[in-house]
Amino acid sequence: MTRVVVLGGSGFVGSAIVKGLAQAGFQPVAVSRRQGTVRCDATHEAALMPVLHGAQAVVNAVLGDADTMMAATRALASCAQKRDLRIVHLSSMAVYGPARGRVDEAAPMGGTGGYAEAKIACETLLAGTGAVILRPGIVYGPGGEQWAGRIFRLLRARRLGDLGEHGDGRCNFIHARDVAAAVVAVEMVA
Repeated sequence: MTRVVVLGGSGFVGSAIVKGLAQAGFQPVAVSRRQGTVRCDATHEAALMPVLHGAQAVVNAVLGDADTMMAATRALASCAQKRDLRIVHLSSMAVYGPARGRVDEAAPMGGTGGYAEAKIACETLLAGTGAVILRPGIVYGPGGEQWAGRIFRLLRARRLGDLGEHGDGRCNFIHARDVAAAVVAVEMVA
């Protein structure tokens, strides 16, 4: 059975990935700073290296402030140089910034602001590792606080009025289970 370590495995997206991997017959290991199968501060290579022992793959679903995301990715990139690991890194469509229309992987990254800039920096840290980088849009689903629960409560409390022309249009929503399915698909091909 393929052992897959999921960094950020107790979070909203990470827990969906752990569930999806388990359902597909993998042996997922949820790693989190606070809770999970294994507690580990993934921002420190010395703490991360033993957690990766015996793993064939690792999914980086760490979310936090820019420093946390970059430190975890830096530690993972360093560990990957020392071990033969497949890496699946969750980035974001935010790396494309204000791009409009059809956007693919060849589009230039132009995201600005702390989150987008951190995601671009994380992708740069993984250059040359062979990492598969997934850039989902707005992830939603049960337990998804940011784009479901929070917005619902604001709408229900009538705290969001007319959002104007910038509130109209389409959003790139993706369900957490579909993100998990993409990770599983990467692992099945490897």
